Amino acid sequence: MQAGGYPIVTIEILYQLRDLYQERGARAKAVEVMARALDLLSECGSERGVQDVEDWLRTVDSPNLARMALERYFPSWLIDEMLTGRLRRIPSHRQNVVVLFTDIRDFTVLTEGLEPETLVDLLCEWFSEAARIVRRHGGYVDKFIGDAVMALFGVPEAGESMAAAAIQAAIEMREALDTMNMRRRFLGRKEFRVGIGIDSGEAVIGFIGSHLRQSYTAVGEVVNTASRLESATKDAGCDILISARVESAQRQTRVAETQYVGNLTLKGIGQAVPAFKVLGPLSISVTSMEPRPATYRGRPELAHAAIVPSLKPQEAVAAV
Repeated sequence: MQAGGYPIVTIEILYQLRDLYQERGARAKAVEVMARALDLLSECGSERGVQDVEDWLRTVDSPNLARMALERYFPSWLIDEMLTGRLRRIPSHRQNVVVLFTDIRDFTVLTEGLEPETLVDLLCEWFSEAARIVRRHGGYVDKFIGDAVMALFGVPEAGESMAAAAIQAAIEMREALDTMNMRRRFLGRKEFRVGIGIDSGEAVIGFIGSHLRQSYTAVGEVVNTASRLESATKDAGCDILISARVESAQRQTRVAETQYVGNLTLKGIGQAVPAFKVLGPLSISVTSMEPRPATYRGRPELAHAAIVPSLKPQEAVAAV
């Protein structure tokens, strides 16, 4: 039996390492080891094992140290419950959420000729930037999938600003990537581009999996749509695509200037999805005004459709 790619015996070894580090007074190392054990036990679905590790972590004299180690694996609100002893298995439930997908463009071509170590360095550098940005805007990195990042906004509780927060994170990712590429160009390294897709809607949220492996994640059509929007950025000639649902929500706070690109046929999605590309953050002069038709270059009538939150995406476009 394995967990996270490691045999179960690894957990016993981690406990032994913890005891060894404690004997040597290396408290930080002991906490780091038990954070890894907690990750493996969670994947195995061992509720008793998870409880044992949580109990031990609460005995550590430095809560900040424990938190720092746990943040590598869990969202902050879950860590709060772990350290206060309130964590119990939360049943999966439906709620509105915003999902952001980002993926490196032409990854296979990019990696040609790169040493494995160089490739890992590139991924870690980008993932670190993306995760930092997501966290700063109140999101949670759900998982890394190959060269892709899936992030959730509005977890554990949905909020009116979660769509705006996701778009702001996407724009900041764009800026961070420009800085990274400038540095890579100076060092003579390959530059790379990414695509970002964002959708909002209802999903099932919770610990999902089997008794052998579990993860806290979201499942639903909104996840598939966000992923497909990201894939469609290349053909749309842009780097950030959002659905009409996200556009409608972000217009309430007006954080970005967008442009309608059309009803896109996305693989695996039954109906065409109205999509908008994100041009950039709205300037101060724009945010102080009423929504401008010019935001929808070539389709001024869509300015009305995008700010009608009661309409479904397809209805928003059909109504104009």
